[in-house]
Amino acid sequence: MFNTLNRLWIFLIGVITFSLTPAVSTVQAGVGARHFLEGALFAKYLTKPPKETKTSRVLTYSSAFFVGVLSHGISDHIGNYEPHSDQPEYYYFIGEGLLGCALLIPEWRKDPRLFWGSVGGVAPDIDQIEPFGRKLYPTHSGEIPHYKVKKFWHGVVMNLAMNSAAYLAIHYDLLSDEDFRSRFSVGYSFGYWDSKGALRHGIDTWPSGKNGSPFRRIHLLYKLQDFLTVNLSFGDWIRDICCAEPTDKDYPPRVNLDSYTLSMELYPYKLKWLQPYVAIGPAIYHTSISRTVNKGEISFSTHITTTLGMQAGAGLKINLSRSMRLVFDERYHEVHFSKSVDGMQDYSGWSTGLGIEHQL
Repeated sequence: MFNTLNRLWIFLIGVITFSLTPAVSTVQAGVGARHFLEGALFAKYLTKPPKETKTSRVLTYSSAFFVGVLSHGISDHIGNYEPHSDQPEYYYFIGEGLLGCALLIPEWRKDPRLFWGSVGGVAPDIDQIEPFGRKLYPTHSGEIPHYKVKKFWHGVVMNLAMNSAAYLAIHYDLLSDEDFRSRFSVGYSFGYWDSKGALRHGIDTWPSGKNGSPFRRIHLLYKLQDFLTVNLSFGDWIRDICCAEPTDKDYPPRVNLDSYTLSMELYPYKLKWLQPYVAIGPAIYHTSISRTVNKGEISFSTHITTTLGMQAGAGLKINLSRSMRLVFDERYHEVHFSKSVDGMQDYSGWSTGLGIEHQL
């Protein structure tokens, strides 16, 4: 029975790898082994090993694939070098990708979650295969900024650092101590950021007359004490440029405002199922413009300006289970840029969000 299952497992890996070959070569062209390693990394730390039932394995491997897909967007947002297929640098990243896969094979065999995470990490690039047409993944269509570095050696150093860190974290279990692991939580929130700066400058020509935009955030939290938690979060605020010239492109140019915040969350008291908190901390705010493109092209973002700001607010966490919490968050962002971005420099305003947190 073991030999039969082992052969089926190897056959499955071969079929999936072959079917993704066009996407794999596309991925490796820019990021080398990063999507494979980062997908496996997310699967290792954001999913738990399955129980000995078919249902548990299906749910676990599906979750591993999903977090791998999520890792792709985060990696794209960080950015990479993008060589053309006729440049010699293109083949360097192909080789890097193949080496990364070779290093991952023993890890995939030990833990199938890592394999499904790697597949999820690669899968979004399927929409780059011709004649797939319109880009669907958010970092390809411009819904979430996709950055790129300009110099080849920058891309090499970035990949070397990220790939090495990811592989070491995969090979060695950094959260093997259960008490240490239980102090970490991850979360995702979705809400709305209304910019008072837009109102102050009298700009009312944005699409649908809105002065705000949807605001998405990813969180990594660490509990220092029962009453104090550190929250490191990345947020993305994006909207169509208000006064862009008419274009025949499929995707309009967009303003991107990214926030990188470090908050101290103070819990004055905790009930069995309810946790009110106040939060304050510094933030880095970064703006860019996603270029207008036709479908079939990736909408890369160009950096405009960066500033240091502050954010503060309060919220409420409701315990849904021992490891899952529903989060309501209201926060004020103080953001002033040194140069104008789409007609204004002051993007300060309130954000309201609803999210979910999962304790590792």
